[in-house]
Amino acid sequence: MEEFAKTFGKVLRRPSLFPVPKFALKIAAGELGEFAIMSQRTSADKIINAGYKFKFEKLEEALTDLLK
Repeated sequence: MEEFAKTFGKVLRRPSLFPVPKFALKIAAGELGEFAIMSQRTSADKIINAGYKFKFEKLEEALTDLLK
């Protein structure tokens, strides 16, 4: 979440001084907020090895595209 917040702040050209409180994320994103705050280390290696190609390789690229 910290990495996401820093990258999102960079894309928005706004400071990312502190992470979003859990309750605020739950209110703003509802059920999806629950998934966002779960502490899990994940890797895309398995689907990449199966041949999946991401549209964007970096989070910053994906977030920038969302703002267009």
